[in-house]
Amino acid sequence: MFGTQTIAETPSGTREPVRGQLLRIAGHFVQLPPDAYVNPEAAGPTCVPDLPCAGPTYRIVRGGSSASVSVTSGAILSEEIAPGEEGAFDFLRQVLR
Repeated sequence: MFGTQTIAETPSGTREPVRGQLLRIAGHFVQLPPDAYVNPEAAGPTCVPDLPCAGPTYRIVRGGSSASVSVTSGAILSEEIAPGEEGAFDFLRQVLR
């Protein structure tokens, strides 16, 4: 199943997110870049003021930036973009248009 392997155990026994995985979002396959991953602690329903709750969601992290994306609709619900990383999630927009 796509998008379920968000954590891997390293040889030292620590757990960390799987980078560059293939996700399925709103019926589209989205290949994360090698420096992007799903934050497993932030996955789940997301509620944004003045909008109905969207669930489930992926919280995708890339560099110092992150975006919350609805798994079912493909809508980018929120973004936090670090300075100099303005195009961090252009790969999502290209696939999910």
